[in-house]
Amino acid sequence: MTGPSAPGPALTDEPEPSARHAGAVGEGLPRTRLATLPTPLLPAPRLSQAVGVEVWIKRDDMTGLGLGGNKARKLEFLCGEALARGADTLVTGGGSGSNHVQLTAAAAARLGLGCVAVCYGTDPAPAEPATAGPGAGPSSGSAVPGASGRGAGRSSGSATPALGLRLTRRFGADVIFTGSPDRTSVDARLEEVAAKLAAEGRVPYVIPRGGASAVGAVGYALAAAELSDQLAEAGLAAVTLVVATGSCGTQAGLVAGVGLIADARPAPAGAEPNTGTGPVPSVWAGIVPKKRHDSCPDPDPDPDQGRRGSGSSFEVVGVPVSRPPEECVERIAGLATGCAARLGSDRVFTEADVRLLGGYLGPGYGKASPEGDEAAVLAARTEGLVLDPVFTAKAMAALVAEARAGRLTGPVVFLQTGGSPSALAALP
Repeated sequence: MTGPSAPGPALTDEPEPSARHAGAVGEGLPRTRLATLPTPLLPAPRLSQAVGVEVWIKRDDMTGLGLGGNKARKLEFLCGEALARGADTLVTGGGSGSNHVQLTAAAAARLGLGCVAVCYGTDPAPAEPATAGPGAGPSSGSAVPGASGRGAGRSSGSATPALGLRLTRRFGADVIFTGSPDRTSVDARLEEVAAKLAAEGRVPYVIPRGGASAVGAVGYALAAAELSDQLAEAGLAAVTLVVATGSCGTQAGLVAGVGLIADARPAPAGAEPNTGTGPVPSVWAGIVPKKRHDSCPDPDPDPDQGRRGSGSSFEVVGVPVSRPPEECVERIAGLATGCAARLGSDRVFTEADVRLLGGYLGPGYGKASPEGDEAAVLAARTEGLVLDPVFTAKAMAALVAEARAGRLTGPVVFLQTGGSPSALAALP
C-alpha cells in the first residue's frame, strides 16, 4: 500500500494501551506497542575471557512478542502504519521458518488482524483443518488461493523443517507457498495476494520480506538511542556493535539512529557544527527517551531536550548472512536514508556510513557453517545463549574470529536478534 501515514494520538506513560491504539513518535509516524522495552544489556565475562576482548550482549531475543526477536521492534511501526491506514490484514512472506513471518503472525493475532504469509518453496508440513477459536482475526476462512488454513500444522515427518511453520500457523496465519525455491518469488506473490484480498473487500497491508523498509527501520533507530543510553549508564565508550545482517533493515535503522545521534549532539568547542541534516532537534525529540527506561516516550516539547549529549556513541558492524556485502551496502544506505526521512531529517547515508565484515556466510543463505556451529556452542557453554545457526551464530563466528585475530577490540556489544525456533530445531 502507498500513501502517507495517518498520525495517531500522542503516547503517554500510561499502562499498555488497547491493541488497536497507535501512538505517534515524531510527526505523523504511528506506532503500536508490541515489544517489551528496553531489552537488557548484559556483560558476558566468560565469553569475553574466551575471545580476549570485553563482550556485552544486547538481548533483543527478549522483546516479548511470540518467542522474541528483533522483528518486534520493526513491527511496532509497520503495524502502527497498518492500523493508521485502516488495514484489517497483514500480508508478508519469507521462508517457512522465517522469524519475521512468525512474529508478524503473532503481531496480527495480538492486534486482532488477519495475516497471510507467503513462503517460497513447497509446504513441508500440511496443516490440519481447524476451527478458528474465539477472537480469531479476519483471516479466518480466507479465500486466498493456496492458503493452507489455520490448523496446528502438525507434520507426520521430521519436526525440524516444520517447527517455524507450526508457530506461524499456531498464531493463526493463512500460509501459502509459491512452489519455487527462489526466495524472490515471494515478492510478486505478495502483491497478487494483496490485490485479491482488496477485491474481496478487505484492506491489506503488505510488509516486505524481513520487514526491511524505511518504516520498519525506524524501530532500530529508536533502539540505537536506547542502546546509547545503556552504554552511558554502564560506563562504556568506543563500542563496536556486531549484528547479523540479513534483509538489512536492522542495520539500516541502527546506522540511521547512530547518525542522528551524532547530528543531534552539540559540536565540540572549536569544531564545525553539524549542517545539512534537516531539523535535527525536533526529529530526535520524537524518538529519544526523555528519561532512562521510558520505552515509548512522548515527543519532547522543548527542542533543546532533543540534543542528547549524555549517551555513548558506537559503531555498527554488520555480518552479512543472506546476500553479498556489496548488495548489503547499497540496501543499508538506502534504507537508512529512508528511515531518516521518516523521522524528518534530510540526511543522506552513503556507502561510507556502512561497515560490514564479509567472509562469514559459509555455504550460503539458510545453511549452517562449521564456524557458526562452533561459535554457537561457545556462546551456549560460556553465557547460556541460544543462537540461530544460520543468522546469529554466523555473526558470533565473525566476532570470535575477528577478536582472536586482534582486528576487533573491546568493548564489543553483540546484538542477539533472536531466532529461537530455528536454534531449537537445529539441536542434535
